[in-house]
Amino acid sequence: MRRGIVYLLMGFLTVSFSVLSEDNPNIKSAASVEKTDPEKFEEVITYYYLNPQPQRIPQVLESLLSSEFFKSQKDIKLLRNVAYAFGRLLELNPNLLDKYVEIFQKYPGNGRSFILDVLELSRVKAVQDFLKSKLNDPEFSQDKERIQEVVSKDFSKGLNILGRDIDSPEVLDFLWSEFIVTGSDKPVLRVLDALGKPDVFRKKLSEFLLSDKDSFEKDKIKKILTDNLEIFFDDKGIVSKEDLDVLFTLYLQNSKGDPESLKEVINALGLSKEDLYYMAIKGSANWSLNSNARQHEKVLQILSNDLNNRPVKTKIDILRILAQVYYLNDKLADSFEALKQLVTITPYDPEVHLRLGLIFVEQKKVPEAISELKTLEKLDSKRYEMLNEKINLLQLETLNVSQATLGNVEGGIDNASLLKSIIESMKKVASYGSHMSLEDFNKKVKFKDNFVIEWDFQYKSPDRFFVDQTAWETEGPLYDRWITIGEDNYFQIGPWFKDTADTASARKSTNGYISANKWIYLLEKNQPQKISLYTVDDKSYYVIDLVPTDVKDFWLVSEGDKIEFSSQIWVDKNDLRIVKADLKVSGALSNDTKVNMLYQQIFIGYDSDIVIEVPKDVYNFPNKQQTTN
Repeated sequence: MRRGIVYLLMGFLTVSFSVLSEDNPNIKSAASVEKTDPEKFEEVITYYYLNPQPQRIPQVLESLLSSEFFKSQKDIKLLRNVAYAFGRLLELNPNLLDKYVEIFQKYPGNGRSFILDVLELSRVKAVQDFLKSKLNDPEFSQDKERIQEVVSKDFSKGLNILGRDIDSPEVLDFLWSEFIVTGSDKPVLRVLDALGKPDVFRKKLSEFLLSDKDSFEKDKIKKILTDNLEIFFDDKGIVSKEDLDVLFTLYLQNSKGDPESLKEVINALGLSKEDLYYMAIKGSANWSLNSNARQHEKVLQILSNDLNNRPVKTKIDILRILAQVYYLNDKLADSFEALKQLVTITPYDPEVHLRLGLIFVEQKKVPEAISELKTLEKLDSKRYEMLNEKINLLQLETLNVSQATLGNVEGGIDNASLLKSIIESMKKVASYGSHMSLEDFNKKVKFKDNFVIEWDFQYKSPDRFFVDQTAWETEGPLYDRWITIGEDNYFQIGPWFKDTADTASARKSTNGYISANKWIYLLEKNQPQKISLYTVDDKSYYVIDLVPTDVKDFWLVSEGDKIEFSSQIWVDKNDLRIVKADLKVSGALSNDTKVNMLYQQIFIGYDSDIVIEVPKDVYNFPNKQQTTN
């Protein structure tokens, strides 16, 4: 799936710009060297600089040409970045030429066209001599025109991609291919240079604000930009310090907002097609840095080391990338340091305060999180609600009987009657928000102490879910996001796509697994050991302790398993709704595999006004042959 995602994102900038102009230049660009090809290519090429193995390159090249992925390509020119990588490897290892020649002669059609691109981009002088010998060879008559074109190139010097102006997606692609082949800092620094180019959007916007246009039109454009792009203004002009070319392009890439309003901005500022193309290159550079920083630790380190060599606008972009990637990699201290620098430069940016608040939540620092919440209250209501929800979740997550006051119930608690009332109350729920986690203490993974799957989701009765899933696998986090409405399912990888039947089934099955119904079942089918009343911060809860035997919605017990379960469920005394629940699983399977797991779930916002609708723009997902799962 990952390889298909990359190509979908590659083309999305073009989709965004087509909204604004039918005949804009093609901005399609790989702009990233993520995992885009068959397994051997992925294995050897993507991280080649970490473990150079030139002797394997011909084999990998043949593997690519014979793959279904390659055969499904309608336009070989879209693989020019891959051709550059193989060409550069030939330039660095000219002794591979005989093997490349064998492959060239072995694969006609698209394979030969691709190898011609490889040979052209290698700039190895012996290539020119070889191809000249094939100009009049009948076997290569169909390729004669292309061979002649390659032979006519200047092979006396290399392409010098590091010296090229970054004026096209192809240059960006080649720079990233240069990085994966050599591991050099230089191509990454050249991509960074693109972010430092003059800010066309800011120039045009400043001229518009100083023009003799009437104040109503100026205020209208400013409102569109503030509401949609979060470009901020004061009486003196533009407050925002970041590169507005990048901001505008990334906004388009994320497919937000009203296209008509954006057209209005473009027309008002007099942005030409050339301006939009120029801006898109900068946006693609930013996106590619973010993408590759997530995949390559070295890119992240290069950005960090070069931070103070850049102008303020580029420094903001770098800090945002560092903060985001460190956060995704669960390096909260590093993310926090980047955000601390950002907040001194862009104190007006609500996203920075949200990110700081989220880190404080992860660190369980409630007072500090509330401080950021108060700042957000003045800046942005949506992010305020988002952080407020996370703080509420944290406060519920940290509920503990050791910190609570045991209460008394006059006449004692009628367990059967209370359980019946709780179950009835839960079955009437119209909507809620929730955070659920499954932790395996016997499995260690990167960035986390233990293997964890986490779900943050909203539910609206009877069958609507909006789910964010994070699985902390061996090599780091894997993310998924989907919306379920009845029988229909949609997932997001940049743009939204209609789910295919096989993956929709898996996601909808997960919906049942994470819903509140499993806790209701647990209460219906198992008798509690005890029910106590506790008070925490003037709020009262019934705490239900169980040692359940019927846990079918959590665990299928097989013959020979020696598994024990224990559960604790916190219920709000006022509305009899579950606020926190956990289930501990321990013991051994029939094959003696040890089991030590914990399910935890928090519920908030019962019966709130949750809206879950079909995404605005939905695309059909390419078939498996195209995406090379």
